[in-house]
Amino acid sequence: MTRPKLGLAAAVLVVLVILAGCGSGTTTTQPAGSDGSAGTTASTPTHSSDEPTPPASGSVEEDTAALVPPIDPAHDVRAQATRGAFALIVIGEFGRAEATGQAECMWGRDVSPAAFQSLDTTPVTLLGEQVVLNVDHTPTLNRSEAARYIPKGGLSWDPTPIGDAVVARSTDLEVDTGAAVPGGADPSTYTANLGGRADTASLDVTVAWRCEQPSGSANETAAAATEAPTPVCPPRLPGSPPPVGALVLDSGTAQVDGVKFSSDFVTCTDDGAADGDWAVPDSALAVSGSAPMTLSLGGPGSMFDVTAFYAPASTDTTPTNMLTLGVHPGPSTNSYLVDLPPAGDWALVVNTGIADADHGRVENATFIYRVQVAR
Repeated sequence: MTRPKLGLAAAVLVVLVILAGCGSGTTTTQPAGSDGSAGTTASTPTHSSDEPTPPASGSVEEDTAALVPPIDPAHDVRAQATRGAFALIVIGEFGRAEATGQAECMWGRDVSPAAFQSLDTTPVTLLGEQVVLNVDHTPTLNRSEAARYIPKGGLSWDPTPIGDAVVARSTDLEVDTGAAVPGGADPSTYTANLGGRADTASLDVTVAWRCEQPSGSANETAAAATEAPTPVCPPRLPGSPPPVGALVLDSGTAQVDGVKFSSDFVTCTDDGAADGDWAVPDSALAVSGSAPMTLSLGGPGSMFDVTAFYAPASTDTTPTNMLTLGVHPGPSTNSYLVDLPPAGDWALVVNTGIADADHGRVENATFIYRVQVAR
């Protein structure tokens, strides 16, 4: 039995993968030379500071590689990912800002040896703003409550080894002024420069990282990456399977049920798919603070391969530029924790597999929620 295919919504949601996680980083600033390479720092992480760092003699790529901290063996990562650590140097008219933190390394396991695919970092603070970094082929700088920085015609360097680290760089990143503005947000603030400063309109971003290597043989890791439950046949309970229960999202004492958008399923004797219309629910889950939301299944079966994304609630059609939210194992069996999006009115989309062994069914379903976050 093959694994159920993703529904229409899930196919759209993987267009843009921008990871966010939990953690903090360190930041320093220093004047930059005209070539963007002036200054280095010690090879250990620094504490947050607004004071200039000592001048250095290496290139910005070498400086960034030297800043990468040790990998934290306790850092939580998703299945099929490995732990990593990273360092970031951002250069603009303001000078130079640096940050370090932990990361998650994703691998393509259908080749031998497994190939690096992407890097997802913990949040760090730059010039007073929290940002996360995604590296696929080139770095992209994502902000927690404002439009991201994307390449605008500059030069990019593909990931290149320097010592025991890998370094990538992209120049002339600018605010994505075409990004959808969340409901209730001030457009001028949402598309403002980093730190609300005039001297951060254009940024050069250099990131270096180390990753733990995937364990196991190429065949083992490839199987682990593609393995998914198949229907239990014959089913333990006779008759037609009941409808999949709603996924319940809760925060504290408040909770909402998800609205199913699309699904694919297979049973011992049948398979099928259904796609619905994009519709953000009128009823919203009101969330405050910083604690993650809890996702649980309100029916038979167990969840697997849970991913979460968000976009402005005002979106009238299926968005193609959703941002990724971190998903972690929950406090109880068959529950997951979903990180909060930034403050605003959001459509939250969850895609998950649901294996119902009793009824001999495996389904992949996409649910839509509305979440209003206050900080």
